[in-house]
Amino acid sequence: MFASQNCVKEIIMSLFNNDFLASIRKNFQSLNDEKELGGIKAIVEGFEAWSNKSDKRWLAYMLATAFHETNATMQPVKEAYWLSETWRKNHLSYYPYYGRGYVQLTHRENYQKAGDAIGVNLVDQLDRALEPDIAANVMFIGMDKGWFRGDNQGRHTLSRYFSATANDPVGARNIINGKETKIIHGQPVTVADMIAGYYTLFLEALGDGAQQVNTQTANLVASSTISPISKRFAEEAAILLPLAESLDLRSAMQTLLDKRAEKYPASHPRYWAIIDFDKKSDTRRLFIFDMEEGNISSYLCAHGEGSDPSNSGYATLFSNVDGSHMSSLGVYLCSETYFGSNGYSMRLDGLDESNSNARQRSIVIHPSNYVSDEFAAENHRVGRSYGCPAVDAQYSQSIIERLKLGSLLMAWKS
Repeated sequence: MFASQNCVKEIIMSLFNNDFLASIRKNFQSLNDEKELGGIKAIVEGFEAWSNKSDKRWLAYMLATAFHETNATMQPVKEAYWLSETWRKNHLSYYPYYGRGYVQLTHRENYQKAGDAIGVNLVDQLDRALEPDIAANVMFIGMDKGWFRGDNQGRHTLSRYFSATANDPVGARNIINGKETKIIHGQPVTVADMIAGYYTLFLEALGDGAQQVNTQTANLVASSTISPISKRFAEEAAILLPLAESLDLRSAMQTLLDKRAEKYPASHPRYWAIIDFDKKSDTRRLFIFDMEEGNISSYLCAHGEGSDPSNSGYATLFSNVDGSHMSSLGVYLCSETYFGSNGYSMRLDGLDESNSNARQRSIVIHPSNYVSDEFAAENHRVGRSYGCPAVDAQYSQSIIERLKLGSLLMAWKS
């Protein structure tokens, strides 16, 4: 565990102390390993070195912002970190000065300004913006000076939202971004409210929660839509595991839940998906689980021709190798959509060694005319793909719209 005996001696007079750590572990189930706590330590100690201010609300809000922006890893990230460097090069007009850090520092002039402010040559050493202490300093100064956003009343700064006369952790989201909304449990929830909830818990850990958190924000944290991660994990498992068990897929769903906890602990998608490759292809073996409604929908789904060389309808061979034309087992992140040769499609990113080449192999969900009830009835199987989980064109748009941009999908065989 991060707080070794040496660490305890070193941090005993710091805000990063044993009481703080105990509160963090109580309220944030995901913040437990050395790397995550190391990121928190860099932010806390950076704040102490950088600021002579005693207002812990500033620090709590920066911790909450970092928690959200880094997907709960508390490590500086690259813009679109779930995509490749090639994607960033091809899609970001300001490449290579794309976002890096706890908050996204973009464009050459901003790298220059930030580097000058902290005394580091960030223009020529871009990835130094990913070092926790440097990323923390950029966040501190940027949020203090209002680097990121402004309006007709001036720059959006920490002092504008946290001062002797202001206490507005919801409005403080304007420092970084505007009114983003996410769908959680089927309901629209503003990112500002989510971060205000995290802020409340960090402020509690710093010892000021009871004195300085307003009732409205405390109630937001207690609500089911933005309750802390540790509580929502149990709620989701209680819904999803019995649903999966009804299909004899409890182990597959548990694997999905474990992967989410490992990779994306701040993510709580409404829809989850499993492809059961134990089943023949003429049966509906792509299952989508709806957290809000507590139900399951099922669809036909193809496998790769290399996975079924005898065209029996059963996938028996699997590979992660480009050109194998085989399906790959493992957990996928459902990513962005596009219009390709097969129509409206959705890219998949493999999260396991068994499917890590999915994007390189162009393994995507797309519609196909060889996946339909009519084809299955006539041939006692559906057609085979080059490895993609192709679906019935009649349902493809509905499938993609539910899963895109954040759901997890498991390609499973027992």
